[in-house]
Amino acid sequence: MADNIKREVYSWGKSILFALFIVWFCRQFIFVPVSVQGESMVPTFDDKNKIIVAKISKIDHFDLVVFSSPVSDENHIKRVIGLPGGSRGNKE
Repeated sequence: MADNIKREVYSWGKSILFALFIVWFCRQFIFVPVSVQGESMVPTFDDKNKIIVAKISKIDHFDLVVFSSPVSDENHIKRVIGLPGGSRGNKE
């Protein structure tokens, strides 16, 4: 009976560790939840909205990006208006 309990606990432990690894990997490399602070993006986003930001997408015109402020420890969300190296119609 004790062997069955040990195997069951070990099995659950492996499953929980695997799930935690998947969550950690996704948060580090694929997406991250962000809370909007301020009203600079109204009406697209209101203050205290929660969004999920993809870390692996390519930036294009009119996309919304989240970046760390060089001055403070805050994140900012802004819309991309211009990109270096070309106009809107020049897709490579």
